[in-house]
Amino acid sequence: MYNLMYKLFAVSCILAFLFSCKSNDDDAFSIGDDFIKTETTVAILDTFTVRLSTFKLDSFPTSGSGIGLFGNYKDDDLGIVKAKSFYRLGISGEYVADTRDVFDSITVTMRYTGEAYGDTTKFQKINIYKLTQDLELGKSKSFYNTTTFAHESTPIGSATIKPEPINDKNLEIRLNDEVGKELFQLIKDKSKTLESNEEFVKKYKGFVIDSDTEDGAVLPVSLADSLFYITVYTSRFDNQKIETKHVFPYTDSSLQFNHFESDRTGTPSALISDDSRTAIPSSLTGEKAFSQAGLGMFTRVEFPSLGRVLEMNQKRFLRKAELILRPAFKSYVEMPLPESVYLYESDKINTVKSVLTEQTSSGESKAIAYKPYIDNVYFENTSYTFDITSFIATELSDGIFDVNHALLVNIANSDLSTTLQRVVFTSSPQTKYKPTLKLYYAFYN
Repeated sequence: MYNLMYKLFAVSCILAFLFSCKSNDDDAFSIGDDFIKTETTVAILDTFTVRLSTFKLDSFPTSGSGIGLFGNYKDDDLGIVKAKSFYRLGISGEYVADTRDVFDSITVTMRYTGEAYGDTTKFQKINIYKLTQDLELGKSKSFYNTTTFAHESTPIGSATIKPEPINDKNLEIRLNDEVGKELFQLIKDKSKTLESNEEFVKKYKGFVIDSDTEDGAVLPVSLADSLFYITVYTSRFDNQKIETKHVFPYTDSSLQFNHFESDRTGTPSALISDDSRTAIPSSLTGEKAFSQAGLGMFTRVEFPSLGRVLEMNQKRFLRKAELILRPAFKSYVEMPLPESVYLYESDKINTVKSVLTEQTSSGESKAIAYKPYIDNVYFENTSYTFDITSFIATELSDGIFDVNHALLVNIANSDLSTTLQRVVFTSSPQTKYKPTLKLYYAFYN
């Protein structure tokens, strides 16, 4: 009896809301006037609860991406975010040295991608280390964001740099002369070490680029044999100075990977653990939810009150469903919003399932890329608007609403290992900032 009274009360509330929100007379229209007098009214339902939370993947593959990231930066919401890149170098052809050649210097050269995360106007120290552990996949097919390998305690090269500006230019770091002299001696001795990459990696297992500056920037670099390499510079005098160089290029992209971690102590995201099954509600994270690529954080979106729609008795069809999520006020000023984010379906344990798709003109399905509207004047109207009509219609089609059938927000899965782009969504109860679900229904008799 109580359930029946509750349902009748719920239906009466919903109908009252519909008539208070229905379109004006200009939006009412008739269907089949010449046959059946049927008036259809379009109404918007937007009082549903939208619940946000955040979870973090325990691990995901980051190898073979073609992009290396290294450095640290401080994020008010996500703490100190750290990245370091592991890679392997090899040989390129035959190395020949004249008996008169002498060693000059050795450097590692890499090319910025043009992006950065953090404060690029500050000086930061970059370190390069030799690995002491073989860089091998073992039984795994990939390296992960949590993978690491042991390295020497003393760097083979360091540089204090101020990256700004970083647009498509090279970063060259001088390595210790001892390393260069050792490589040059191998060339002079025609060492077996330089006969093949297999022999070379027995002595030079791999390298890692790191930074010990906490409040700086994370810098991405392009990885290719022509963009990332070590050069041994030599010279000799034969009436005039003749300069020569010996290049050791980046090799085996499958063994390159990025390691990510963060210290979130004292930040709104401190409660988020590495247990991907546990999503922390935004009420415990400062009324915020987080999506960040490199750390594997996803914003989870649930609609706990959506089942009310199934209690309505009026004839209706869903014309459109919109989800509006708003980034926290000015949270994107220093860290720009991703140009595109995607929605993924999920279950009770935060499995990242299929991405929401749309049909192309050729009939193929493609992932829907949602772009932000950015308010650069007042910073109050910035938002992502997601068309989730198909998701909502499918969810309600069988007359049962699964509360645990949620949506996840992040950038493309394929890009998680190459960027630290992030969005800080607000779940503030204030009308202009709270997340909103709008259902556009056509009601008819």
